[in-house]
Amino acid sequence: MGGPTGTKRKLAAYLSLFLLLCVFSLVAGKLAPHDAEFVDLAAAKQAPGGAYPLGTDGLGRCIWSRILAGASSSIFASLVIVVISLVVGCAVGIVSGYAGGVIDEIVMRVVDVFLAFPGIVLSIAVAGMLGPGLKNGVLALAATGWTQYARLTRSYVLSLRQENYVRAARLNGQTGLSILIRHILPNAIRPVAVTGTLHLSGAMLGISGLSFLGLSSSSAEWGSMLSEGRSLMQQCPWAVLYPALAIFLVTILFNLLGDSVRDVLDPSGAENTLKD
Repeated sequence: MGGPTGTKRKLAAYLSLFLLLCVFSLVAGKLAPHDAEFVDLAAAKQAPGGAYPLGTDGLGRCIWSRILAGASSSIFASLVIVVISLVVGCAVGIVSGYAGGVIDEIVMRVVDVFLAFPGIVLSIAVAGMLGPGLKNGVLALAATGWTQYARLTRSYVLSLRQENYVRAARLNGQTGLSILIRHILPNAIRPVAVTGTLHLSGAMLGISGLSFLGLSSSSAEWGSMLSEGRSLMQQCPWAVLYPALAIFLVTILFNLLGDSVRDVLDPSGAENTLKD
């Protein structure tokens, strides 16, 4: 729909919004009108308006300031989760698919063990063992998210290693590492990159979910704000509404970016999705 030019324009637009969001999140904390952690019980549960554009929570903290302060941790944690999962998964999938044999069997059985458990349940278990903290939350989600990239990369490597140009490279005396880097990885990375952008929204919801449970971050993170404000929904619903709206809008942007990247880099997959 709209042709190749239209899809590229959509990608450029969503990518620009994504980059602007990342830059804004880096400076958002400095733009906060109040200290995000300053407790002022005299200003508790104030409705939006005046000095507090989005109101205050049960401890009198400015919700707008807290959303700005938590933007960088919420957004960049999602990016780090996807990057770690993608890098680890690609490395494992490439080695497994190219080596084959016993190595492939062992690696795939390990992947099957990870896939046997629901991802969020396993993430909660890992985060519980590592302890609370943003870094541990990121590691917990990355530790359970690499498997899908490993399986995807392995499937492409299995097909690519039979191509004529790979066989020609072997006959020319190129080493296995050289073949992987120069011939297989560039051709296998495109579908993996598409999958990574599509999973940005899932990473955002995952880190917010762990924060909601108190397992991943400081109180200024958006998921933590939802957890703290849920008991005040009837008295001051804005304490929950605005952090939830921030998660919703960023997740929508991640989804739109992922769809546009898929349409440009993997148009055949987009056509199949539309047919289904």
